[in-house]
Amino acid sequence: MDLTPDLVLCSPSVRTRQTADLALPDAEILIEPAIYEAYPDELLTLIRRSDPEVGTLVLVGHNPGVQELVTELTAADGDDGFPPGAFAVIEVDGEWSGLDTGRGIAHWNPKKH
Repeated sequence: MDLTPDLVLCSPSVRTRQTADLALPDAEILIEPAIYEAYPDELLTLIRRSDPEVGTLVLVGHNPGVQELVTELTAADGDDGFPPGAFAVIEVDGEWSGLDTGRGIAHWNPKKH
């Protein structure tokens, strides 16, 4: 599984921009104001608009929206927690436009690492 991002969607907050710049210095980072304070359904809509040529997408955002999105995509137990600075790797099949809840496979659990 190639985890080199083709695209990074990042909230405009200072903390998320700093995180994206430090963690992904060579990646194309698109500042997306809609991520700030977004609900999971809003984040999913944003991801669905991604170009089908994007293979690996990174979303840098905020809780509780990001944690709830991860939980919904992977049908995981939402009580695991998602501390600041955590990340999840989720494998999905198909184009972004068809992404739906329960269709992702989690490869990393933020609470167990």
